[in-house]
Amino acid sequence: MPEIDTILSAAGINIAGQILDFPRLDRNGSMDTMSHPFIPNQLYAVNISPAFSSGQIGVAGTFSAHVSHPPGSPPPVALTWTAAGRDGNPVSITGADSSASFSPTRSGVYQIGLTIYVDDSLHGHRSFISDRNAYVIVPDEFTETFDHPGLTDKYPWRSSGDTPWTITTSYAETGPSCAQPGAVANGETSTLGIDVMLPSDDTISFSLRSLVSLFSDQLTFSIDSVQEDFFTDAGDWTNWSEPVPAGKHRLTWTYQNFSSTSMNNVWIDNIFFPGNVVVTSAGTSGPTLPTVFALDQNYPNPFNPVTTIRYALPRQSHVVLSIFNALGEKVEDLVNGDVSAGYHDVRLDGNNLASGVYFYRLQAGDFMQTRKLLLLK
Repeated sequence: MPEIDTILSAAGINIAGQILDFPRLDRNGSMDTMSHPFIPNQLYAVNISPAFSSGQIGVAGTFSAHVSHPPGSPPPVALTWTAAGRDGNPVSITGADSSASFSPTRSGVYQIGLTIYVDDSLHGHRSFISDRNAYVIVPDEFTETFDHPGLTDKYPWRSSGDTPWTITTSYAETGPSCAQPGAVANGETSTLGIDVMLPSDDTISFSLRSLVSLFSDQLTFSIDSVQEDFFTDAGDWTNWSEPVPAGKHRLTWTYQNFSSTSMNNVWIDNIFFPGNVVVTSAGTSGPTLPTVFALDQNYPNPFNPVTTIRYALPRQSHVVLSIFNALGEKVEDLVNGDVSAGYHDVRLDGNNLASGVYFYRLQAGDFMQTRKLLLLK
């Protein structure tokens, strides 16, 4: 049909399957609008095996690679291997073409990749870096691998929210197990937290895998209840690094589900703490009591339809935690009564509220503080 020919021709493809003008996926070059045989780098599919592996310092591991290319495109003429540490700096790796050997020199997360060399009629001999990598995890004594039966067997993790975090033997990045929240239903949350003391500014890193059906489902990483980062669809295992300032802090990972299925979930594995970190909470005794009254920013913010508000009490107090609309009219009291000393989380369900700006106010004895939150439906 002429109409089909016109559509295919506009897309750069003819009926015979000959590539006349492939849609560009990057800005490399100036040939975007003319017919040419250039195949975008992203269409060279790279598979490195194993994709995730545990390593040991001084012990070599082997890798193999296969690169697929579209029909009619030039195949790779050579492959070279690359390796980088957690800081992004290159490290030594030996290999040629489809196989390589890598020996870690210290603990951490290493990224293994490929440089691909291609000869084509437009650009001649060119090279590009693969967009798919493999990872080598080399834990040390401070790394939380979750490879033990109980969540608190190595560090005194705290779990709060609607469902607790647990150890699971499904989908671990490396080793036999990792951590995940329970079956978090629509509008529910689950938080994994720990208290740490750092003598100087440093970073922690962790690996994340997620299975979500809606972008509104998310995992947030917070320091002292202040959201530092959030993840909506990380896909397969991905390594993330987060800066943590010196001092005593509470680190939390909170998963929130806003879909109608409890099949959505996230998994965390291989949390690398700095070697000079001190875990300040201990066993079942819980964290030390706060020294001052405080009202933290709700998380997440903006939210839909559920958010969490945390406040701190250095001593038992009569607490009134109230929600007000933008006109200053009280909507509801979330808390109104005597509350023990410590850190407390309160959930606000906005299902019956209209979208917009609201304020929440904490009164505890002579202490009063107000913060703003935003509901987006």
